[in-house]
Amino acid sequence: MEDLLEFITLDRTSRNKFISGMEEILPDIKEGDVEELFNDEDQRLFIKYLNAFTTLFITFHNYGGSINNYVKDVIIPSAHDFDKSFEINDQTIQIFNIILSKDATLGIYSKNIFLTDENQKSFFDAKIFTDLRHIFYNNVENFPEYGIIQHKLKLMYMENRNIKEIFLNTNLQQLKKLYQLIERAILKENTIKKMCKNLNVKLLKEVDLND
Repeated sequence: MEDLLEFITLDRTSRNKFISGMEEILPDIKEGDVEELFNDEDQRLFIKYLNAFTTLFITFHNYGGSINNYVKDVIIPSAHDFDKSFEINDQTIQIFNIILSKDATLGIYSKNIFLTDENQKSFFDAKIFTDLRHIFYNNVENFPEYGIIQHKLKLMYMENRNIKEIFLNTNLQQLKKLYQLIERAILKENTIKKMCKNLNVKLLKEVDLND
């Protein structure tokens, strides 16, 4: 809420500059877009306000009502809880209405963020360790004549901005099954891309929450 209220207190020219910038590069924001539009200080502010607007929109999506009711039922009470001296007037309400009306840019971008982070866990990295394990006799002085090949799958994922790990023992058949599933998922994505092209549906790049 602090960043939202800070944005409200900006002069109209500054507010319009940031909103126009968001309209220009969203929803499919690409690396380098922000740097092309703003100087160093404005880049920092842009990212800060964009994050605040994204949270605003996600809350609005979950609210499920009209913009006017959302501002009245959620935004105004939250603003007063944060800063009782903050004045909510018609101009303030109008600014929130302007932000929340940007459904084709900010709205789509925030839904992309929400869907990407929906289960609070996202893939970070993976490794597979393959080893030969000798099976020793009870008398360990006897040279082992048997062994097994073991595969250990290490999965790293992000949860609430923290990297966590899980280790899974696998065998060759399970690795082949995993390989088949990955190949199938890639084929499905290619099919969906062709379908979207035929239907004129624009695909967004999934937001990388590991950054």
